[in-house]
Order: sequence, then C-alpha cells, then structure tokens
Amino acid sequence: MPFRLLGEINAVWGIARHVGCFLTVGTGMQPDIKLEEQPANPLEVPGYVKALMEATVKVSTDCETTHHLTEGLFNGRSGVYWRFNAGVWVGNDWAPMIALDDYQDMPNLVAITKTYLQSQVMAVEQCATTLV
Repeated sequence: MPFRLLGEINAVWGIARHVGCFLTVGTGMQPDIKLEEQPANPLEVPGYVKALMEATVKVSTDCETTHHLTEGLFNGRSGVYWRFNAGVWVGNDWAPMIALDDYQDMPNLVAITKTYLQSQVMAVEQCATTLV
C-alpha cells in the first residue's frame, strides 16, 4: 500500500521525495513463517500442500517486507518515515497476535498496544511534532 500511495503523490504533485511525513500503523507483528521439510511419504503431501498454501497467505498479507522497502525509500531522511506496529517478542520470535476478526480478544490487543506505545513515547512525540 505505501508504494501505491507514493505513486499517487508522485502522479499528483510530481516528486514523492518532497513528502514531509509518512506514517503507517501496523496491525501487529506476526511470528516468522516457517515450512517443514517436504514430506517423503506420499500420504503426507496433502498436509504439506495445505501448510504451503497457509504460508503463502501469511506471506502475502504480511506488511513487514513492504515496511522495510518503504523505509529504504526514505533512507537518509530522518524524521520523515514512521511505522508503529505493536508486538510481543518471545524467545527468538514474535508471539502470535489475535486474529483481526477476533473481537472478543480485543482487550488483549489493547493491552499489547498500550505497552508498545509506552515504549515508543519519544518516537510518537517526534512523529506528532512532524505532523503538526
């Protein structure tokens, strides 16, 4: 999505590099996407194909790659690109977040977000100052 927005900015005003502040808000960090080894037993192939399809959906809906690419577009321009995306780091990976349609677990997501924002006070203030 950020690339589409930057494309629109470029189409309307000419050069996207004159953007003064670009803010994205994520829906939560997701655990790394891992695949098991290909099965040697033909009876395990359907389960592997299912896992492969689920991983494909996760990869296509994960915005972290887009975040890093967008961040690179603003490389060297400190205080222009801001990304806020809550998550809980456990061990060597991010803990699973709630499903976006799981409204009953929203209090958990609110608590995670509050904790995250408390660790980002300075960045939030700098972003808000840039936006003003």
